[in-house]
This record gives sequence, structure tokens and C-alpha cells, in this order.
Amino acid sequence: MLSWSVWKSTSIMDRLVSTKPRNTIFSHSTLHRQGVPDAFVPIIKMRFSGIPVRSQSDHPPAHEPYSSLQLDISFARLALQRIPEDLTLSDDDILSQTDDISSRSLNGTRDAQAILRLIPSQTTFANALRAIKHWAKRRALYGKPVGFFNGIAWTIIVARVCQLYPNATSAVIVAAVFEFCQNHPWPEPVLLKHITPARPNIKVWNPKIDMQDRADRMPVITPAFPSKCVTHTVTESTQIVLIAELERGRLVRWVVQWRSSGEAVVVAE
Repeated sequence: MLSWSVWKSTSIMDRLVSTKPRNTIFSHSTLHRQGVPDAFVPIIKMRFSGIPVRSQSDHPPAHEPYSSLQLDISFARLALQRIPEDLTLSDDDILSQTDDISSRSLNGTRDAQAILRLIPSQTTFANALRAIKHWAKRRALYGKPVGFFNGIAWTIIVARVCQLYPNATSAVIVAAVFEFCQNHPWPEPVLLKHITPARPNIKVWNPKIDMQDRADRMPVITPAFPSKCVTHTVTESTQIVLIAELERGRLVRWVVQWRSSGEAVVVAE
């Protein structure tokens, strides 16, 4: 069973849910299919040739062909006899049928579904998130390995601001993100909903009992069970840079707003 997740201009992220053992799925690799079973979230990399892909530019042509299309599939095994047609990945009970690795493979889809359920307007959210991600990448503030926020962290922050201002436009949300991050009482976590308590053998983010969780400087917590911190790589130095850049973005936004007579999404570069 395939669960479609995130489309990109030249690649697709996907989930494969199966009853077969992981070693069976990853046992064969070919020129156009390569398993990566030892990754934190094991994936299968595949490439298709001769597939037209629609451009994501503002004024795309009718069809923009690519020589190949990258397809990354993360794998989750369920301890079931068969996969039902009406399987719902958002059901927390599904985790009782998986191991830790498969649980991580399902997290992306489950978090995405939870976020979309928890925001008031998907259109407003998507437009604001696109602007914030563009700003973060242009200011080199994007990437978990280097101690900054990754895509899911910025996504949760924008979603939280959308919750706080349910009737706001995308432009207002973008401006409010700078204010929110600048004024948030870190290390208090950014949450979209209350954290569901842990279950036997399933750990959730809990700084009261876990010293590693307590050390998180700017915790941003995923909404789907089990809740995890996606910003645990933020250090003292990267936090200083983040706060300074957020303040810069806030000030530039006020200058542009003061000079502008109409509302527009402003990205401070």
C-alpha cells in the first residue's frame, strides 16, 4: 500500500506500508532502485525516466519534461495478515502494529495529516509557509544538521501562528511569525496541541523526566503521537544567530510596511 505524501518539482516523497519483513523489501537493488536500510528512516530510492513534471514556477509552461524523476519511498511494516483498503495512518493504534523504525517512517505522514487538521485555513497556511521557508533559505537558517530549523520545524511554527490568528491573511501570518519567534519564552515548547501521554514502549518528548529533552533550547514539538522535538540540534550559537535574524526580519518588515501603501507578503532577505 502506498500513502502519497509530499510532491516536489523533480521528486516525490512517499510511504510504503506492507506486511512483509523489512529485509525482504530492501534485499534487491537495481540501477534504478536502491535501498537505504541503515538510514534513520530507511528509504528506497527509485528513478523513473521520461515523465513530464509540472513546474512550480509562477508562470509554468503547460508541461515541463524532465529526463528522470526521483522517487523516495520510506517503508513501514505492520504486524498484520493483510493491509486493509481503508487503513488510516492517522490512527494512533496503528503504532501498536509497528516497531520503532516503522514508527519513524510513518511520522512524516502522520504529522502532516495532524497539522492540516489543526489549522484554520490551509490556503493561508501554505502561502505563509512558502514565504517563511524562502526567507529562511535565503538567510541560511534552514537545516537541522547545521543547528537550525528544518522544514517541519518552520511548518509547525507557521501552523501555530495560524492558530493564534485564525482570520488573518497570509501577509499578516508572515509578519506575525517574526514577532512570535522573537517573543516566545524559549525554552518553552511550541505546541499545536497537548502532548498525548506516553504508552508502554513508546516514548514521547518529556523534559520533566528526560535530561536530553530538558536540554533542548528551542523545542518545536510534532503534533502526532508520539510527539518528538524536531529542533534538538539547535545550539547556543545557532540560537543566537536565529534570534538575531528573526529580529532583523521583524525590523525590515516594519520598514517595508511603513513604506508600502498596500498589503503584500514581505520576505526580508
